[in-house]
Amino acid sequence: MASVSAPQSLACYQTVDLNLCLQLRLVLIPLTNGRLLGRLSWLDRRGVDHVCCYVNEAFDCLIMAADGAWIKQAKSAEKLCINEFEALVA
Repeated sequence: MASVSAPQSLACYQTVDLNLCLQLRLVLIPLTNGRLLGRLSWLDRRGVDHVCCYVNEAFDCLIMAADGAWIKQAKSAEKLCINEFEALVA
């Protein structure tokens, strides 16, 4: 992975030494309550965004509940991003 600059991304890393060009991006999304939500996703060479997960300021993984509230989930951001990467390169 190599750090790259990407518009609208707080952090962006690109795979190296792979036939696939994938970028792991962290994008911040402002919420109405003044807090921020982070979206971790892989961007493929066609520009398709494959969302791994959403995170809060403490980097806890969040999932939207049926009532629209963001709640913490047991899975880690690292595990979810690795799972999505493996699905993309399979």
